[in-house]
Amino acid sequence: MGLFALFALAPASACFATDASNESMPSNSAALEEFARSLRTLCFMRPTDAESQRCLQDLDARTYPVPGSSTPKDDSWLTEQMASGLDPASVIENLPTGPIVWSEEQEMKVLDSIDALLGASLKDPYSVRAYALSKPYACRINAGYEAMCVCARYNGKNSHGAYVGSRIERYAFSNAGVRWEGGVSEESDARCADIPLHARDPMLIVAAAERTQ
Repeated sequence: MGLFALFALAPASACFATDASNESMPSNSAALEEFARSLRTLCFMRPTDAESQRCLQDLDARTYPVPGSSTPKDDSWLTEQMASGLDPASVIENLPTGPIVWSEEQEMKVLDSIDALLGASLKDPYSVRAYALSKPYACRINAGYEAMCVCARYNGKNSHGAYVGSRIERYAFSNAGVRWEGGVSEESDARCADIPLHARDPMLIVAAAERTQ
């Protein structure tokens, strides 16, 4: 379905831009912010909390290409809708819905972000063995809120210099950010039991750790 596809922008209509100078930017920005607020308000006015939540999620999916990652907000879809002349209610009624779909590039960014998370959190990132990640897959968190999850397997040394054994953890990416779902248990996450894992170079974790030093 391509919910996160980037849209080519047509030239702004006369009602939203008078010229290409910097003087027009503040008013355009303010108009876009007001348009975005109107859309979110309409989502909150849905008949049920579940419908409001789904509406907000579908709306956020158009402006945050990779939820939970460092990818910046993208206003191209909002700009396109505002320039089309549609009123906010019509935009919400025509809002695409469905499972999250990521491009290959977006999936790669998510896997890179897990390298960085492990590089920053492990006691000894240089010791990692048996590193493997799943492809991002659709999952549900927070009482049904849709997200994309990645299962990660690795073995590394603790603060005493001993290997603790391989375990599998799950990471969930949503508009609220990235969430490690390993909890306090030393057991592998049962939700990853049937998810295929693919070997990944542990030096990617080392490289991520060195970039933060």
